[in-house]
Amino acid sequence: MLEIRDLCCGYHGDAVVSNLSFSAQNGEIVCILGANGVGKTTLYRTILNILPALGGQVLIGGQDAKSMPREALAKRIAYVPQSHKTVHPYSVLDVITMGRTAHLALFRTPGRADEIKACQAMDALRIRHLAEKPFSEISGGERQLCYIARALTQDADILVMDEPTANLDLGRQAMILRRIHDLSRIGKTVLYSTHAPGDAFQCGHTVVALLGGSRYRSGRPKEVLTEALLREMYGVDVDIHTVATRHGSKEVCLPHAG
Repeated sequence: MLEIRDLCCGYHGDAVVSNLSFSAQNGEIVCILGANGVGKTTLYRTILNILPALGGQVLIGGQDAKSMPREALAKRIAYVPQSHKTVHPYSVLDVITMGRTAHLALFRTPGRADEIKACQAMDALRIRHLAEKPFSEISGGERQLCYIARALTQDADILVMDEPTANLDLGRQAMILRRIHDLSRIGKTVLYSTHAPGDAFQCGHTVVALLGGSRYRSGRPKEVLTEALLREMYGVDVDIHTVATRHGSKEVCLPHAG
């Protein structure tokens, strides 16, 4: 579904990320890890064809993304930004229905069929009760779910999420991760970035750890994420522990306090 092949991305000819390669199939979750400034957002902007690649390719269904018309690309890949406050007086339903823009002719407005798509997305994420609320008045976690619903309404095969659990409380973080799992089960390919390595253990099929420039590691989380790699990535000693849970076990990453 998505293949990143020897991709180089950056600004004004200066590469931030170089020679990066990984792939994701339908229903797979790829977790992107890296310290601040290592190029996660630059990578996303390049995958979305907002920023031209300095080299290599982004292939979607075998087709080079840079050769795809913007309308066609929007039907294949959707972006979920970080939650942020807004003063726009739109209702939640209005914001989510905006995801249908990629499927509308110029100067067309969404119709009943588009609203039905939006309602189906809200049902999938269990936020139908928010439909008529002002988008500016709901919580950060609810806004994040709305952005995901908008991406679902876009009917894209691939969802690119920029730190979807950032600045959310523990309950909202867990809810977002559950919904990401749900999306993979219905065949969506999900790329999401996070500063929480434990999230990659919890729901990533593949992890891509960016270390700067052309240095990266990719593969299964348990194979890639070692204490040595996390120390190199974040500049702090980290212990990885396997703990028992009600549903089995999970890995947690604990930085040294001292």
